[in-house]
Amino acid sequence: MFQAMRRIVADLANNYVGEGNFERTIRQSFLVSADMAHGVHPNFSDKHDEHHRPELQKGLVIKHNANQRYATSGITSFLFKE
Repeated sequence: MFQAMRRIVADLANNYVGEGNFERTIRQSFLVSADMAHGVHPNFSDKHDEHHRPELQKGLVIKHNANQRYATSGITSFLFKE
């Protein structure tokens, strides 16, 4: 994955002279582990908690799990909510 990211940064930074574009970009970035979330099925909407109903086309879903199955923390969750 880093090779692909290096190529993207190199292509986007072709107007900038200097070494370390990739390292500088990583330091100034917030990397995200993206996943999919199931939306509420209209026939089974009663199966979802009233306050936690992922709706399609309504924005991001931030997943939390007590067993730490996701990389979400309080800090990363806060950054997305802002």
